[in-house]
Amino acid sequence: MKQKKGEWKGILFLMPSLLGVGIFFLLPYIQVILQSVGAYDFLPGVGFQYYQMVLENEAFQIAVSNTTVFMIAVLPLFMLLSLLIAYGMFLYVREQEWIRVGLILPLILPVSSTVLLWQFLFHRNGILSRLLESYISERIDWISSGYAMAILVFCFLWKNLGFAVLFLLEGILLLPADMLKAGKLDGAGAVQSFWYLVLPQIRNHMFCILVLAVVDGFQIYREIYLLAGEYPVEDIYMLPHVFHHWFQKLRVEEMSAGAVLLLAFFLILVWIIQKIADKRGVEL
Repeated sequence: MKQKKGEWKGILFLMPSLLGVGIFFLLPYIQVILQSVGAYDFLPGVGFQYYQMVLENEAFQIAVSNTTVFMIAVLPLFMLLSLLIAYGMFLYVREQEWIRVGLILPLILPVSSTVLLWQFLFHRNGILSRLLESYISERIDWISSGYAMAILVFCFLWKNLGFAVLFLLEGILLLPADMLKAGKLDGAGAVQSFWYLVLPQIRNHMFCILVLAVVDGFQIYREIYLLAGEYPVEDIYMLPHVFHHWFQKLRVEEMSAGAVLLLAFFLILVWIIQKIADKRGVEL
C-alpha cells in the first residue's frame, strides 16, 4: 500500500512536466499529422491526396535529389578526413593546443562571418576568379555555377570537420597505451594499428559523429540562403527551401505532409543505424 502511494506521489510530481510536453510537443505533432491527411478538428475528411501532391511536386523531387547527392558526397569524405586527420595528429603532432583552437574556430564563428569569407573567395570578383583569371576566358560566379555543390561540400567540411577531428582524437587518446605498444612490438605499422586496433575501439565515437553529420547536413540551409539567396541555382536547391516557400504561400497541408514524410525517413534511418550498431556491438 505504501509502495502504491509512493508511485502516485511520483506521478503527481511529474504531472506538470508531462502536461507541458503533451501540450507543447505531442499536440502539435498530432495536429501536423491530421493536417497532412486533410482532417481538421478531428473531423472526417481523411485522405492522402496531399502526400501524392508532395511526392509529385517537381521542386520537392529536385530538393530530395540534391539533398541525397549532398549527403552521399559529404558523409564519406567527412568520416574519412576526420579519421585520418585525428590519427595523424595522434601519431605526429605533440603540441596540439594551438591546432585544437584552429580546428574548433570555424564552428564557433558566426555564420554571417563565414559566409562573408566564402563570398570573398567564390564571388565573380573574388579571390578564386582573380587567381584563375589567366586560365579562364571570363570570371565565374562560382556559387551560381555547376561547381555550387562542390563548394557547398567544401563549406560543410570546413565548418564541421574540426569538431569531428577533436572528438575522434579524444577517443584515440583514451585507448590503452599498452595495447598500441604491444601492436608495435608485434610488427604492426601505422596502417595496421589504425585498421586493427584503433578503428574497432572508437566505433562509438564514429557512429556519434556520423549521426551529428547527418543532422548538420540538413541544417546547411542557412549558409545556402546567405550565400545564394532565397532561390539558389538548381544544383543546391535543398529540402529546407521547399518548406520555406510552402510556408510563405501558407500551403499548410503540403508542408505537413512533407514533414511527416521526413519524420518517417528519419525514423527509418535511425532504425537502420541502431540495427547496424547492435550488430557491431556499439552502444549508442
